[in-house]
Amino acid sequence: MAYFSSLVYLVAALALTPITLHPSLAFLFRAWAMPTPLDGIIMCGLGLIWAGWTYFMARAYSLAQASGGGPV
Repeated sequence: MAYFSSLVYLVAALALTPITLHPSLAFLFRAWAMPTPLDGIIMCGLGLIWAGWTYFMARAYSLAQASGGGPV
C-alpha cells in the first residue's frame, strides 16, 4: 500500500511540474525559512493522522472477509 501511494504522489508531482514554471508561482521557490513551532505541531498532527489512517486501513483489510463474487 505504501509503495502504490508513493507512486501516485510521484506521478502527480511529475504531472504538475510544468505548472511550477509559471511566473505567478515564484513564491513557492523563495528562500527556505525555519518552520515555526506551530508549523511543527501541524506537521506532526498531519503525520499522526496519516499514520492512523494507514494503520486502520490495513487493519480493516485484514479483518474483512474477501468477497465471494456476490451481486454487483
